[in-house]
Amino acid sequence: MPAPSPSRSWRRTAPSTDSWSDRSERTAATSTAILRPNPPKRCGCPNNVGMASPPPSHSRRERHRSEITTAVIGLVSVFALGWFTVWVRTDPTQASLWWLASGVAIGLGCRLPRHYLWPYSLATGVILYGVFLVNFGSTPAAIAASIGTVLETVTAIGILRAGRSGPPALRQTRDLGRLLIAVLASATVFDIVLLVGLLVSGQPDAAVLQLASAGPRHAAGALLLIPFALVLPDTDKPSSRVDATVQVGIGLIVAALVFLGTEDLPLAFVALAPPVWSAFSIPVRWVLTEVLGISLLAAYGSAINRGPFSFEVFGRTGASALIQLFELITISVTLMLALTVARERSVSAKLEASELTYRRNFENSLAGMIMVVRDADSWQVIGHNRAAGVLLPQVQEGPQALDALLGGEPAAIVTAAVESPNASEHGIEVALTDGRFLQVSVIGLELDTTDTYALQILDVTDSVLGQRRVADELNRAREVQQALAPSEQPPRRGWTHGALTVTARQVGGDFYDLRISGSQAIMTVGDVMGKGIGAGILAAAARTSLRANNTYLRSSEVLAEAARIIDDDLAKSGAFVTVGYAVIDLLSGRVNLSDAGHGLTFAVRGGSHTIHRLASEDLPLGLGDHWETLTTQLAPGDSLLMVSDGVLELWGDSIEDLSKAIALICFDPNGTGPQQLVDALCTGGDVSLVRTDDATAVLLHREWESS
Repeated sequence: MPAPSPSRSWRRTAPSTDSWSDRSERTAATSTAILRPNPPKRCGCPNNVGMASPPPSHSRRERHRSEITTAVIGLVSVFALGWFTVWVRTDPTQASLWWLASGVAIGLGCRLPRHYLWPYSLATGVILYGVFLVNFGSTPAAIAASIGTVLETVTAIGILRAGRSGPPALRQTRDLGRLLIAVLASATVFDIVLLVGLLVSGQPDAAVLQLASAGPRHAAGALLLIPFALVLPDTDKPSSRVDATVQVGIGLIVAALVFLGTEDLPLAFVALAPPVWSAFSIPVRWVLTEVLGISLLAAYGSAINRGPFSFEVFGRTGASALIQLFELITISVTLMLALTVARERSVSAKLEASELTYRRNFENSLAGMIMVVRDADSWQVIGHNRAAGVLLPQVQEGPQALDALLGGEPAAIVTAAVESPNASEHGIEVALTDGRFLQVSVIGLELDTTDTYALQILDVTDSVLGQRRVADELNRAREVQQALAPSEQPPRRGWTHGALTVTARQVGGDFYDLRISGSQAIMTVGDVMGKGIGAGILAAAARTSLRANNTYLRSSEVLAEAARIIDDDLAKSGAFVTVGYAVIDLLSGRVNLSDAGHGLTFAVRGGSHTIHRLASEDLPLGLGDHWETLTTQLAPGDSLLMVSDGVLELWGDSIEDLSKAIALICFDPNGTGPQQLVDALCTGGDVSLVRTDDATAVLLHREWESS
């Protein structure tokens, strides 16, 4: 019986009582989680209390010191690279070939917490002011370039760290897309700000030159260096340093031959081959190093009029544009390939490990495992583990028909489950010819091109037989409980009645009684806390203790005597019983009622079409020791109705909703007799509602007097 509703006068809290690779990966993850050791504890202290750990203030100071160091390194590197770019210019009147300072500023800025973003970006713009002043020869242009640097840094870091609390990653192709967007957007911002500054300072020619070169220059420098500061893919089986060094060396040698050893030959595509090859065989960071080295060689060779991008052949502006385009294409293509290969390598390693784990689990599983494969119109067993050999001694080492192993009918059941669209969701029970019961779970595998399945087999004979014994005992208990129900009462002139109990389980805690003897009728409805066999036993005991009393005793005296009999049993089991007990004088219609915490007795007035609830504040049996007697009068057309709280749940779980339902049913002009009325009450308004409690209703109706 669930907890009493708020409408009750008392309250009490009851005591609580897929594919081979996918399957393998899940198995591996499960195995890892099971086998992972817990962190060590000391001195038996929970949660590692007492273990040595640095004070929080010390950790914060160390972290703050590390952040400041990163910011200082970034600013010093930006300052040095900015002046280095100015120093190596071959023509002071021309813009630099590329701008590596932006790549360092953005890359190291991504490693700093968010609250450093604006101070760090402002500091970057300030320390590069001198560089820009020398570069452009104009204070307004230098100020515009410094402001552009600040906005460029903020834009790139904001895009890269959008939605991330830590440093941005470069592990998948979508991360590369985000990087390209950040680089192009930030370079465009710098280009626009610088263009405005040059126009304001009266340098339209310089504005046109920078419009064509500043953006690509910053984009190339950023794309070359930012990836070094990002979180790159982990390599489960990295190449040795020697192998990676040799491969990078080969790429640099080829690049040196292309950009330093030739004149006017269009061989730039040859320099692209080594980094593409490296993307398939060495870690991403080494690939980035190789591309950076090739770009440096390309820039140096062009500056000394060597290689396919010679300044002498294309002019400084044209050669610069070609070199920047070559760098952007090279880094984008090699990163795309390297990230794809790293991803595939990681997935392959996980699949290999999970497959190995699955095979080990298959062999060492305590449950029987057999592997079956479709062969024409039948299923063949092609493998099994040791546990399956113990469960099924007839299993053979070689191929064997499934029906020969399990028998015709069990094999047909398993075959139907295997061929079902939801084969992996099936757990079926089959009965063998030797009387045993097996539980078979179907696991779909995808191996080569054949339909292959693993069948997990457990011997559940004891469990099945035990469940059957319990079911038989429950059925017998229900039969006994139904036999204890009151027998059909003889008709009494001027009175009709109806009664029904619907249990939520096979054995319920509700009980009722209706006895008509002479000029008196005894009407009882009780509800034991709980459900199942225990509640059913207590219900039988409570009903017997109530029936054992003289029918002419007052209702309060009957409850007191019944409590004296069963109080010890209720105390031992920690239970209580709510009871409504009424004695009705069939001659006068007078009703004496005692309510032991039940609160669900109603006088249905046929003349006025009203419902009166009859309830007291007395406690249930097992909790109280005194009960009052309530009186009322049943006139012709009136009824006395008792229900259990299971009926209350069916009609809205409130007294008001239940009263409305009673009025609707009892005052229906098309209504029939009392039995049909209690049937309707116990059925409920919503037939799809899942029952959680027993439902009981008893009604005694005084008929209208004939004129």
